[in-house]
Amino acid sequence: MKKGILKFLAGTAAIATLIGGAPLSVQAAATDTPKATLVTDKYYKTLLGEEDEESEAPSLTLKKYKNGSESKDPIDGVEFRYAKVGDLYQIVDENKISMAYGVEAAFAAAFKITAAADYHITENGDMYYYKDINEINTQYLQSINLQTETSLKEYIGGTAFTSVTTGCDGNASGTAKIENADYGLYAVVEWSSANASINGEKVSLTNIQSPFLIALPTYVTTNEGEAYWEKNVTAEVKNSTDEPETEKKIVTANEDKTDGSESVDDTDITSIGDTVHFRLKGTVPNIPTVANGNKEQFKKYILVDNLSKGLTPETEEDGIQLKNVIVRTTNNNYSLENTDEVQYYTTKVENYTGTEPEYIGGKTIAVTLTEEGLKRISNWAAADAEETTKEIYFYYTAVVNENVKIGPDTQISGPAGNPNEVKLQYKIGSSADMETDWDKVTEYTFGIKADKQLAGSAAAVTDSNKNAITFVLYSTKDGKAETTGRTYYEMKKVSDGVYHVTSKTETSAENNTKIHPAAGGALNIKGLEEGTYFLEELSTVSGYNLLKAPVKIKITAKTGNNTYVLDGKEENNNQYIGTISQDGNTDGIFKVTINNIKGFELPSTGGSGIWFFVLAGAFAVAAGCGYYSMTIRKNRAK
Repeated sequence: MKKGILKFLAGTAAIATLIGGAPLSVQAAATDTPKATLVTDKYYKTLLGEEDEESEAPSLTLKKYKNGSESKDPIDGVEFRYAKVGDLYQIVDENKISMAYGVEAAFAAAFKITAAADYHITENGDMYYYKDINEINTQYLQSINLQTETSLKEYIGGTAFTSVTTGCDGNASGTAKIENADYGLYAVVEWSSANASINGEKVSLTNIQSPFLIALPTYVTTNEGEAYWEKNVTAEVKNSTDEPETEKKIVTANEDKTDGSESVDDTDITSIGDTVHFRLKGTVPNIPTVANGNKEQFKKYILVDNLSKGLTPETEEDGIQLKNVIVRTTNNNYSLENTDEVQYYTTKVENYTGTEPEYIGGKTIAVTLTEEGLKRISNWAAADAEETTKEIYFYYTAVVNENVKIGPDTQISGPAGNPNEVKLQYKIGSSADMETDWDKVTEYTFGIKADKQLAGSAAAVTDSNKNAITFVLYSTKDGKAETTGRTYYEMKKVSDGVYHVTSKTETSAENNTKIHPAAGGALNIKGLEEGTYFLEELSTVSGYNLLKAPVKIKITAKTGNNTYVLDGKEENNNQYIGTISQDGNTDGIFKVTINNIKGFELPSTGGSGIWFFVLAGAFAVAAGCGYYSMTIRKNRAK
């Protein structure tokens, strides 16, 4: 009798229907003890209605697909191991003859199915015999977990198990076919998902199918009551798949909040000496229950975080562990907060060893879940209660240091500013080591470049007179230079004419460190966040006039994506645009010329308006002279 391939393992798969019912028993002469006789291949072919000795041999097709996907996405790269572990036997027991599958005692013990046996006969070797394979699989599935059971693995390791992998045909079919199989009973084990993929993309399988037994041929009874033997069998095995995700954010407001109410962004504006609060997020995938499947466990979960050299993570005294880390989960029943008794995670800070230019000289942070932490998130992932989100948040801080880059960095091909990035490295069960893409945020800072001149000449500023020229930088709450409540910024001298802002401030110019241009007039101030500043000249070279008013400097920024737009066009306001109240200035550096002139002439801040005052003065002198001449003439006329 010829039948098409019967997908009798549809959906949950893995439990094969064996022989059962009336065809298995006939009346026979009574015997004292049960006796087992091996049934030959010829007998199998008689069962199948095949008299031809050259007829097609049985086959077993394993089909792997994603659970829950409407199209049953095929999963390639999954390794199965199988072996023939038994044969069909004729059992004579008293006055009955039965058909049963027999396996060696060693396998029955490893498979934990001894209690399901219909017969245990030792006459021709220690063997267990089973009439119904469904009963075997049912008992086995109630008692074994592949991830913790070692006896079965040991048995497989010492037996001639053969390996097949889904998708080997190159058609991304998710199938593995065992051709020309011998008649008998087979054990099939889903062995490894290290190379599992869907449409060429690696995936993590969150459930592994329990090992199962399958018979070739299999006795089938249709819904219509028709019974026949099927030698070409397809087992459909489904798995659930899910991948965790990661994210990094800068906390820009409510930094003292770590309950989700804090404000976050992908970019931020900062000054040297500021403390920046970072938030790392990793998700926990769902591992749903799959019939006849074993839920996998997390083997690795590590957040890897790179900081550019302009940021120094705050650490404990050992310089290795992060300081004041706060962790929260979106389900308090699965808290990962370390206690005196249990450590769920560890942190480690090391020098960056990669090759990306923007991170060379920076630090790499690893937040690693311990064995206890992995157990906790595995239990969380496997919890059947529906949760919209399963997320873990880690909060830590870093300080902006003097290596911070100002505006875009034209020396590297990477993004502008001071980028920071995180990715998640993880492993679920026997699936491959996986990692997410990098998620990036960026800190930006600005600067001022003043070109100091004496009577229009920068060269007039020399080594001998540069220290006579002194400036201070301050800001006010209302953005007006005349406000009395001023904040003066302390500076750290990096080199002649180059200063970095520090975290220290003063309330008066008297106590504030004075800054000086270099020979040639260049004065550079680095490490400012957005805001309105005033550069005030306190003294200058003898014979030159001081500025009568401070230079007003306004730095503004529009934040969004991790991009520094160099064209400064307003239509790009969905990205990061640095402007400093100067048309066409998009490099993050406010440029100004400060000129002192001699005599009674008023000083200039780089504008062209002094000629108005010169001409006005000349006009006043001429008018005075004219008035004087007219007065003399009138007196003479008298």
